[in-house]
Amino acid sequence: GSALKERAWEVERAVVLVASQKTLPVAVGVISQLGTSIGEPGLVVIPCIMCHLLQIIMDSVLVSQWTKSRA
Repeated sequence: GSALKERAWEVERAVVLVASQKTLPVAVGVISQLGTSIGEPGLVVIPCIMCHLLQIIMDSVLVSQWTKSRA
C-alpha cells in the first residue's frame, strides 16, 4: 500500500539523480575516443565539466524542492 508507493517514489528520484550524474564519465569517454579530431581533448572536456557542475547544483535544488514537498 502506502509504504510501497513511498518506496517507489524514493527509487524514482534516486534513478533521476544517478542518471544525471553519468553524463560526465560518458562525455569524457567519448572525447577520449575522438582524440584530437575535434580539438585538444583537455580543452574540449572543460565545457563538459562545467555542465556537470551545473547538474550537481540543479540536482541539489531539485532534492531541496522534493524534500520541501514531502514535508
